Amino acid sequence: MKTNSKFLVVVLALFSTSGVAAQGVTYDEGNEFILAETKQVNQFFRRFNGEEDYEGKRFSTNDPRYQQADMRRMYISNLFDNLDAGMVDSLKGSFIYTVTREKDPKFLNHRRNDWYAQLDVIIKYEKKERPCTLFLKMERENMGTKWVLANVYFKPFITLFKGVDFFGGAAQASVDESSPYLHPKSHEINFINLKKAFTRLDEIEKYAANEYNPDFLTLFIYELKRGNAEFLEVKNLKFHFFQIDNWYFEVSKVNRKSTNSGWLITELMRVAEKDKEILRKYIFFHENNHLPYSP
Repeated sequence: MKTNSKFLVVVLALFSTSGVAAQGVTYDEGNEFILAETKQVNQFFRRFNGEEDYEGKRFSTNDPRYQQADMRRMYISNLFDNLDAGMVDSLKGSFIYTVTREKDPKFLNHRRNDWYAQLDVIIKYEKKERPCTLFLKMERENMGTKWVLANVYFKPFITLFKGVDFFGGAAQASVDESSPYLHPKSHEINFINLKKAFTRLDEIEKYAANEYNPDFLTLFIYELKRGNAEFLEVKNLKFHFFQIDNWYFEVSKVNRKSTNSGWLITELMRVAEKDKEILRKYIFFHENNHLPYSP
């Protein structure tokens, strides 16, 4: 994700990225099987969890190698984009130690709903091709799971709601002559002042309750149903993981002629559990995390 915004500075202030040196973790550079391309997302899960051998053959749950800590350390060290100079070794080492500790190991579960697929797509909207971002998550249904739409980012929708703070709720305006509000005694005049309120379209959302946030997924489906929007193609795909306590990481497809390629961790961040919702909102709503938009 791009990180050149003022808001992200605030976000990063909450999340310490100064890694603690790994305890007993080393990087194995001699095994070519481990360094082989991670071709599928499901393979990323299996390698992270230590559920297959170096040749991609799955272990039985009774196999002593199944989820074995030493093998997981070697695997996970090569699930990072190791050609990214911004990926600090000490931070990676601390993360690897956290998820492979013998007494409290951490594993990924593709059936959980705390990881998201981000699809950068192109849609036709009002007869023009526009970038749009779809977020999907896993949802349980009966005995299985399915991908479902969780959120939509679309610049024309964002522009319509200038009075909303997507990172903290509805914008809080002081009640004075310049701020739109309904007088607390409006009920005594049968709310006749609503007529004026409904002409102030640029800031009409300021009349809504503090907890109000517009639902862009509903707007997106509505526009599809009306025929104003049409899905065209997927341009890019990546994944956001919140499953590991106090950590966040991003997985993207790295295409290059290298054994360290395929689906790799391209972003890693320490995040306190209490701050993960702030980061999730940044990913969902901040313009720097989405394809550039031209009117």
